Amino acid sequence: MANRRLHQSIKITPKYILIVHQDELSRPNASEVALRMALEEKGHNVATLFFQPENCKLMRSNDDAFLEADGCEINVSEVPLFYQDTKFMDLIYKRMKHPKHGMKVEKRRDEIYIIYPAICERVSKFDGSVLMTWADGEEEAIDFMEKLEKYGIMPTDSIESLRKSRSKITSQRLFEANGVPTPKTLCFPNNPDNKYGNFAIRDELIKLGPPPWYIKSEYGVGGDSVWRVKDEIEVIDIVSLLREKGEGFVIQEEIPSITKNRPQRIRIVVQDGKIVGALRWTGAEGAITDNAYGNKHGTNRIIQKSVPMSCLEELTEAQKDVAIRAVEAVGLSTSGVDLLGTPDRPLVLEANNAPGLWFHKSVGQNTFEEVAESMISRIKHKQPKIS
Repeated sequence: MANRRLHQSIKITPKYILIVHQDELSRPNASEVALRMALEEKGHNVATLFFQPENCKLMRSNDDAFLEADGCEINVSEVPLFYQDTKFMDLIYKRMKHPKHGMKVEKRRDEIYIIYPAICERVSKFDGSVLMTWADGEEEAIDFMEKLEKYGIMPTDSIESLRKSRSKITSQRLFEANGVPTPKTLCFPNNPDNKYGNFAIRDELIKLGPPPWYIKSEYGVGGDSVWRVKDEIEVIDIVSLLREKGEGFVIQEEIPSITKNRPQRIRIVVQDGKIVGALRWTGAEGAITDNAYGNKHGTNRIIQKSVPMSCLEELTEAQKDVAIRAVEAVGLSTSGVDLLGTPDRPLVLEANNAPGLWFHKSVGQNTFEEVAESMISRIKHKQPKIS
């Protein structure tokens, strides 16, 4: 016990921020790299942990605990979102000339690699954790963050709010309970107390009005597990698939896009009750969603299917109000809220805990700086609760 107190008393002043990142290694994440740079620019030492359940270990040693995780490298040359942004590449080259502890940049022939080293540190060296995830396995990543919290590594958002926001069913119910306007939605949880048959689903569909409708897996991410269905037969086919996988789901009415045959939504980033970024996403003609990425075939390149446009200055008071209320309903401090509907009558689709900050940077919004500053102020280091 005395050794632990001594270690804390001599702790170096610049805080270490542990970024817990769960994502496919074949899909490098621009937002995570840029956020780390923003934190380091403010003088904070940052370690990046690429979370995989088999990769991360917490080990007890006397009165302290140690964290171990493998490193990772990203080939920046393979990610258009990096090398197409001149200002960001300037930062990369600056880092190459003036490397900082914990993240290196190497040029290998005509390619540039960002290298994250392995982690083997006392947990008492870290103050906080930031969850950035767009992939399967998010629940395992949140469970790991909860273990870190018991050792004094505090999350920027509460574990409870992270779990609430990742479930489309829980979020929908919180929106309804707090008077947040959303599309008409039917919720079908995956648990023994909510048995639903095909006839029961058909009866419920009447509440949504005429098709088409959207079916979404409860924990789907990045536009995956979203289906646009035109009749009851297609609904039953998709529901059967989800039943086999043991997944809950929601069915929503379609909200007509103001661009007619091209899906469109507004993504608003809310940080501590303040609007810090807003983008308008417009998908391809005839597409089901407007999501930016296409990476469903195991490739290691990110294919950008739609381009965001800044709309921060165009937001109406109604859009700002519902976005802030949606984030308050799920309890997040940082969130990307997706809106449909019209500027005067917006409807909330989701409040995401991973808002995709890179795109806001790419259109010149200072969202990264706002979020990084708030994250630092929110992380309050506690005495380790080793038990």
